[in-house]
Amino acid sequence: MHEVIAVVVRAVVVVALAALTAWLVDLGDESVGANIGAGLLAFVIVIVVTLLWSLLDGRRSARFGPTFLRWLAVGVLVGVASAVMAQGLVAGLDAGVLSADFIGLTPFVIGLVGVPAAIGTGVGVLLGRHRRA
Repeated sequence: MHEVIAVVVRAVVVVALAALTAWLVDLGDESVGANIGAGLLAFVIVIVVTLLWSLLDGRRSARFGPTFLRWLAVGVLVGVASAVMAQGLVAGLDAGVLSADFIGLTPFVIGLVGVPAAIGTGVGVLLGRHRRA
């Protein structure tokens, strides 16, 4: 149960920070089109938060496998949440678009979380072992 809570907390924080970032950047933009800068900045926030938090997790646990799997589960939750949030949640969900987002966006976001998590966890485990030695 502890692992499930850890995964959900991390996923909620990552999604909330990315959404808040995109919303704050988009706040002053009165144009009707998509704000590419807000999306890119949200991606950067996801990468940085994942990298730093997984580094701390890896340093604390000193075990790569379980820590990386935790972050991979976070990536799946963030990916699914991103596909749902991409719909805007205002006009309802379109099954065709949601299906396309699950196929295209979710794997991208899993990678967006997974790659920095692998790097952060690996470096954290090495730092944790170095600290204990």
